[in-house]
Amino acid sequence: MTEQQRITRRAWLSTPTGRAYLRKKKARYRHTHPARSARDYTRRHARARTTKNAYKARFPDRTRTHKLVAAALRSGSLTRLPCSICSAPNALAHHLDYTQPLLVSWLCPHHHRLLHTLPLPL
Repeated sequence: MTEQQRITRRAWLSTPTGRAYLRKKKARYRHTHPARSARDYTRRHARARTTKNAYKARFPDRTRTHKLVAAALRSGSLTRLPCSICSAPNALAHHLDYTQPLLVSWLCPHHHRLLHTLPLPL
């Protein structure tokens, strides 16, 4: 859609005919896509919250380390570098040792996933 078409459409939607069209379109959408109830929303989010809290209870050292890295990134004392393997800019912090929270290697999501799925050398 060109800019001129967008301007024309916006002007038409502000007319009484355009507003009536939008009301009908929204009513059709509401009819075919019923809104989820607040109970469903609460149930889904409660499950996610429970899972997250279980992870935090199971791995308190990892949670602490992740928070410290996030705070260091926000404050600027730690800078996000590109992936150390492929130089992709969207690198994630990988911890070799959670007792040293700011000692991280930067890996893109692909290489980070590979590192966690490959068997460790003995």
